[in-house]
Formats: sequence, structure tokens, C-alpha cells
Amino acid sequence: SQLEEMVKGDLKTAFEKCHIYVGQGVCEIHIKKIHDYVKKMKLHNKFKIIFPDFYQKSSKCLTHKHRNENIMISEPIEIAEFIYKCNLMLNDNCAEMSDHVTGHHIQGMVVIEAARQMVLAVTEKYLIEKNRKVKPNFLTNSICAEFKRFIFPLQVEVIGKVTKIKKSVGNNLMCNFSISFFQNAQECIRLECQSSVLDSDYIEEKEAFLAAQCIESHLSEGQRVI
Repeated sequence: SQLEEMVKGDLKTAFEKCHIYVGQGVCEIHIKKIHDYVKKMKLHNKFKIIFPDFYQKSSKCLTHKHRNENIMISEPIEIAEFIYKCNLMLNDNCAEMSDHVTGHHIQGMVVIEAARQMVLAVTEKYLIEKNRKVKPNFLTNSICAEFKRFIFPLQVEVIGKVTKIKKSVGNNLMCNFSISFFQNAQECIRLECQSSVLDSDYIEEKEAFLAAQCIESHLSEGQRVI
């Protein structure tokens, strides 16, 4: 909103020239509209908006998200065998940030969700077979996080390494990932994740059975379920 006021309001006359670097938290659609306004009004001599090279979010299909603001990463690219890179792309309106934010740094739960999205995106794009007869379902088995230093709402690079792939019956997979978040060439956070890719039919049947079992156990203890 401050940038929009600077560009569209009277404040633009107070600057000789501004270089605006896009960091974390802004809506990429909104910032592009401001960029188009600068171009339309020929304000290049006043404002230069500098977009990162990766300014393209990953897709809803790869990250399993319905709302664009909840996608936290750019689309991962393969930089070596089983090594992938993406960038953090946060929006202040995402589910993890819209309710409560403290301090200047990016909170740990936001980073964990971004890592989970990278696991999904890499697995969808590079690891599973495209001709699976049954829709895959993704399960998180474990996440272990090591927080070494704060990361702040500037550019953050994410490197994900697939450290183990175990295939089982029916093209199902179990994958181990090591995911590191870098800022200013320093590793700030590292996560070790294990996830499984299973046929959705199997998961739905198993989930229904376990849910019924849980309810039965709950009722046997004298509890009432509504």
C-alpha cells in the first residue's frame, strides 16, 4: 500500500529516482499491476521495480493448493541429479501469516510449510510416473527441523536433495529429502523429511477403517460423539 501511494499519489514528486526491490510478503499480482501502471504512465524516470529472476510461483497442481496466496515457492527446477532449487515466495495473506506474525523474521511454521510444498512439487514434477492408473496420495511420515539463524523477508533460496527413494508395489514410493533454506549464501534452516506416495484408493480405504476404529474406541470409553 505504501508503494502504491508512492507511485500513484503526490509522493512521487518527492523522489529523484527509486529502485524498488521485490522481497517477501507482497502479492505478485498486485505488484505487477503497479509495474504496469508505472509503464503506462511513463514513470520509469521515477520508479524502477526490480523483479527477482524467479518471479513465477509454482502451480496449484504441484503444491496441492486451491488459493494462489497459499503457494509459498517458485516452481522447482532440477540443477543436478536428484537436486532441486526453488525460491521462497510468500504472500502476507497466506493461511500461515494472515492471523499472527511477531518480530521481523519469518516464523518457523511458515518455513516448514514451504518445505512441505517443495517435497510435493518435486515429487509431482520429477519422481512419480505420469501414467499412474490410480491417483496418487501423498503422506508426510516425518519432519525434523534445525533452525540455525533467522531468515528475513528478503530473497531466500531453497535447495532440496532427494537422499533416498524406495519403490514398492504399484509404483508407490517412499522418499527422503534434505531441504535447506539459504539467505545471503548462508544456510539458515535445514529440514529432513520423509514422505510416501501411495494409491489414493488404498489410503481412502485405510483412512475410513482407522476413523471407524477410532470412533468405536472413543465410544467404548463412555464418550459421546455427535
